[in-house]
Amino acid sequence: MNLEEALALVSRAVTLDPDNGAYVDSLGWTYFRLGRTDQARGMLERAARLDPEDATLQEHLGDVYVALGQTERARQAYQRSLDLEGSNAEQVRRKLGDLDKKPRS
Repeated sequence: MNLEEALALVSRAVTLDPDNGAYVDSLGWTYFRLGRTDQARGMLERAARLDPEDATLQEHLGDVYVALGQTERARQAYQRSLDLEGSNAEQVRRKLGDLDKKPRS
């Protein structure tokens, strides 16, 4: 996967439709995959405000919080993802289980 090309394309999509939660999520996820976690967090938090009923977006947000060491926020995002009954429920349950092995922060 060419992440730099993906970044250019999804950035353009967000420019054209800045209130599209799916596009903003994709931009945040691309930042995350590039290791730009602070930018990812900002985009994913914005995407969550734009599309609060998207379980996958909540999972992405949880992953970013884990990377930033924000365990409790990750736990909350993963739980929201489960509450929304997304297609990755089993994967999210595993991630929550992994968090339960870490101290709360």
